[in-house]
Amino acid sequence: MSVAERVAAERKCEIGEEVGYSVRFANTVGPNTVLRYATDGVLLRELIGDPKLSKYACVILDEVHERTLSTDILMGVLRDLVHQREDLTVVLMSATLDTDKFSQFFNCGVLDIPGRLFDVETFHLETDDRSTADAGYLNATIDQTKALLTDEETQKGDILVFLPGTDDIHSAVAEIEQFAERFHTDNEGLSSITVLPLYGSLPLSQQRKVFTPPPPGGRKVIFATNVAETSITIDGIEHVIDPGLVKEMAYDPESRSDRLKTVPISQASAVQRRGRAGRTRAGTVYRLYSESLFSQMAKETSPAFIRSNLTSVVLQMLGLGLNPSTFSFIDPPPPAAVRSALRTLTDLGAVTVDPTTSAPELTGVGIKLNRLPIAPEYGVMLLRSAELGITGPVLTLIAMMEVPSVVLRDFSPGGRDRISASSFADSTSDHRTLINIYNEFIKQQKLEEDDAGLDRWCLSRRLSARSLLTAVNVRDQLSNLCSTVRVGDSGAGTPVDPSDDKLQRCILRGFYRNVCAHGGSAGGGLRLLSLNTKDEGIMPGVTGWTPHPSSFVRGKAPRTDRATGEIIKDRPWYVFNKQFETRRKYLLTLTRIQPSLLLSDMPHVFSSAALKDAADTRTLDVMKIVERSVAGVGKAGRRRVKRLR
Repeated sequence: MSVAERVAAERKCEIGEEVGYSVRFANTVGPNTVLRYATDGVLLRELIGDPKLSKYACVILDEVHERTLSTDILMGVLRDLVHQREDLTVVLMSATLDTDKFSQFFNCGVLDIPGRLFDVETFHLETDDRSTADAGYLNATIDQTKALLTDEETQKGDILVFLPGTDDIHSAVAEIEQFAERFHTDNEGLSSITVLPLYGSLPLSQQRKVFTPPPPGGRKVIFATNVAETSITIDGIEHVIDPGLVKEMAYDPESRSDRLKTVPISQASAVQRRGRAGRTRAGTVYRLYSESLFSQMAKETSPAFIRSNLTSVVLQMLGLGLNPSTFSFIDPPPPAAVRSALRTLTDLGAVTVDPTTSAPELTGVGIKLNRLPIAPEYGVMLLRSAELGITGPVLTLIAMMEVPSVVLRDFSPGGRDRISASSFADSTSDHRTLINIYNEFIKQQKLEEDDAGLDRWCLSRRLSARSLLTAVNVRDQLSNLCSTVRVGDSGAGTPVDPSDDKLQRCILRGFYRNVCAHGGSAGGGLRLLSLNTKDEGIMPGVTGWTPHPSSFVRGKAPRTDRATGEIIKDRPWYVFNKQFETRRKYLLTLTRIQPSLLLSDMPHVFSSAALKDAADTRTLDVMKIVERSVAGVGKAGRRRVKRLR
């Protein structure tokens, strides 16, 4: 959107006239638009109604090295389309692309256009004594930052520091702020230091601070995730510190969980990070790894296809008439991931198998789901809500789950407790909590006279006004689509009654695979009810999972008799949205359910023969406990500026 607005300003026209943009849930394209900026997902969805993209003479795919799911499919489709349309031009653009692979795939030429970049001096560690997996990367990065701030040769220019995650960033910000305060006190007359965080989920008002120049004679130190690699250019950056790490989410189709791991970056990412120091002036980059280790890094970032849940993508491909098992990908996805996606879509009633060709094809439900720009699990929830007469609340819930977290992380002591004690928090359901937050926001929006008052209300409750406003827009767009796919009344409706199980039944219809119960022991955590389908039976459960710290759900372990070990109080059962692993195993967005719903509402998946009696607290005791571990990370040494030995 910002690029379209910038181009429109340079063309001296209003957005929606000569220049427009299209993103999910927002479209500013008019009848006179000749230049349209769009996300790859929007263009992919447009292919459903216009398979030949007949409105376009030229399609430019930018930043293709990022290898998103939609971009990879688009490249396969466009490669075939250019042979059908001689008048269509396709351009792939990237600053760090493996040109040989892509030119061979498209059988096309390569045009190399040198970018405008100031000289950047690069320093590496001299030896490989610090692996990129070492736990000391944070200490090493902070030490390097302090060295740049105190060394006489590097006491000018702003500093951009890359770190893998938000926790690392806030730890570093706190330490450098304390260091800067002592440094400024002990060195009268030297520059003041402004320390700032930068990551995707940070409120927009705080993100914008990185563009504000420091006080005269002062400097900025910005600690950022990889969002600072390509998305933005910050004036004044002269030094970059790169520990060579990134947090990467990888999906395991067998366990259906996402694993958040800290992994080495690619050479392409290293080049992008280096370039941040040379955008507006000459600079230096300090790589906290050796040249030898750099040469061992992967040349490009791994494609999203290799490490993502493909359920939504497979649904889109089938809607385009593409068979994911035979489609020509640049890098084909793992067969297990495709099988897992097809199995999930089959269980959701979206896909069936043609008995003649054995090829998957969409059902009537699948066609409806494909017309909704949301995950198929959410789409099934919406269709079920129409049957139960609660489309309004479920529409609100989906909108809240489709936007970045509406609850801001509070790193101060007791921050989460203050939110949990608020009137809208529900200790038995994160889903109901999200609906309550939305309803309270709408009420407050009507009371406030200006945006500033609404922002203050949100900040006092640690809520993101930006995410909530986006949720309102998403809900409005989805509400308009409800009539298109013949979904019931989408009005806001009344708050969800906690004693009513209709909401739980809707969530179960979409997330039937995501069921867990307390393991029964004080330290056992939650145990997943892991299954394939009714015919395939129950698979081994996995224990040791806990609600993510962002969850509002509070529950105690079931009481057991100390003498016999028998459970004397029913254990709680939950349905959840997502699971992922770091050093711990987390479940996101939980709601407590009655286990009897598994049999009454999902008989095509759960069988009484397999579960016996779902209310029996011993049901899960027979399941095998599978212990899993995530490799830890080790330690790094301290380094001095320019002496990266």
